[in-house]
Amino acid sequence: MARQKRHPEKPTETAPGQRSERLVLSVTALLCGAVVMVVELLAARFLAPLFGTCIVVWTAVIAVALLALAAGYALGGRVADRWPRPGTLFGVVLLAALTLALSGLVRRDVLQAASGLGLRGGSLVAAGVLFGPTLLLLGMVSPLVVRLYTRGLEHLGQEVGRLYALSTAGSVAGTVLSGFWLIPWLGLSRLLACCAGLLAVLAAGGFLAHRRAGAASLAVATLALAAVLGWQGGRHAPSQGNGWRVLASRDGLYGQLKIAESDAGERRLLIDGVNQGAVRWPAGTPASRYVHAIDTLITAAAPEASTVLVVGLGAGLMPSLLHERGRRVEVVEIDPMVAALQQEFLQRGPRLYPVHVADARRFVNTCDRVFDAIVLDAFAGDAVPGHLLSREAFGEFAAHLTPGGAIILNLVTVIGGGHTEALASVMQTMRTVFPQVRAFCSSRLDDPPDAVNVLILALPDDRPVDAAGEGRLATGANRWYVQMALANELALPTTAGAVLSDDHNPIDILLTRSASAWRQAIIGTENLDMLLR
Repeated sequence: MARQKRHPEKPTETAPGQRSERLVLSVTALLCGAVVMVVELLAARFLAPLFGTCIVVWTAVIAVALLALAAGYALGGRVADRWPRPGTLFGVVLLAALTLALSGLVRRDVLQAASGLGLRGGSLVAAGVLFGPTLLLLGMVSPLVVRLYTRGLEHLGQEVGRLYALSTAGSVAGTVLSGFWLIPWLGLSRLLACCAGLLAVLAAGGFLAHRRAGAASLAVATLALAAVLGWQGGRHAPSQGNGWRVLASRDGLYGQLKIAESDAGERRLLIDGVNQGAVRWPAGTPASRYVHAIDTLITAAAPEASTVLVVGLGAGLMPSLLHERGRRVEVVEIDPMVAALQQEFLQRGPRLYPVHVADARRFVNTCDRVFDAIVLDAFAGDAVPGHLLSREAFGEFAAHLTPGGAIILNLVTVIGGGHTEALASVMQTMRTVFPQVRAFCSSRLDDPPDAVNVLILALPDDRPVDAAGEGRLATGANRWYVQMALANELALPTTAGAVLSDDHNPIDILLTRSASAWRQAIIGTENLDMLLR
């Protein structure tokens, strides 16, 4: 019997109504994919003022996102098989809009309640409570869209692949737009409100397209809630408490920035809740003492130093003090918003030194000048930029140092209880470039606090430096601090620690204990309402 030849089936013609419905489903996949990534970025930034931006916080956010999305995929598949209707899909989108809007309203209360659970537990709980429900509902969207979009098995792979591609393209767009432009432009609260509003509009359009006026009215109500949230987020009402008030609050590319002023006239720059420097206002003199110790250490190590490069502007304390000493100062600051706020709120009169807005390594690799001293004082909240602490980075800085120059690094770390892994690794890395590396502690060695400023001195030769002797010559109101800091030299084994490189640099992990201790100290002593506002 002859085998009948099979002919490929002709593709089924799609009716105009089906084409429009598929277009709506495609747009839904695209926009929900975008919102997923925006919510993940917002989650990390909302947690930052209380828990920081260290790897522990990012791990918590990513873990919550993956777990919520996985649960959403599984639940959405079951719901799609049982109720394969457009009303089900847009009901889920509406619930996602509602939970996202509500998370913005209860954010401060949730973060404050989670503050007593420690860095790991608090960041996990806060991320899960605030953003877990929204991400779970957004995870349900994909199987529902697939179920409604596909019409048979003939082109199932192609159709599902198209939907996955659209969702991923939306995620890329959401990531790029929010990270590059929307967060600095809109701020966190208004961007969250925009995402909730976008989902509400999407749900309302879907309901109206299927003649569900009652459900559409609920979506409009959710849109109104999102608008209220956005309006509140756009207002800056100076918060007050415990003698402090917030003069300015900005969401920048590298963290949330605040300028806080005390009743006693002290102004602070806070990045993600961490004090980056304090100024006595309106005098404009430094209220942070460690800058005086760095200035004295430069004098001890390189007494003829006339040119200094400062990496990290912060509150402008270090460059201002060095300029007063008659040194020519240049500053490299990666965050343009830090430079703007420092000029507006912490600088009396015009700056008398140039500020280059750039990454420090990129700057030195394109700079043709050398310096008598380089001060590395770059922090983003409580996180140290790891790419500035690698063997390669120190080599690049050394190439721009004069033969009799010195490099001083300010590192906040834990040294009590034998926890010196981070400090030992940084010093060991610096020894691969500099023959002489020494460290000085800004607190008592017999009873150091959880996190301390450690000043690391690196020299391109083995010339003698009497730091303690120079400290004893210090004058002024901060002389006792300078004397203590430069007398407390840390003696760590020269074989301790790992060498950090661009290829292998676990400094975030090594500094986790410091970040946790610092965060606990902030939560226990600072005005939480001021940090979370």
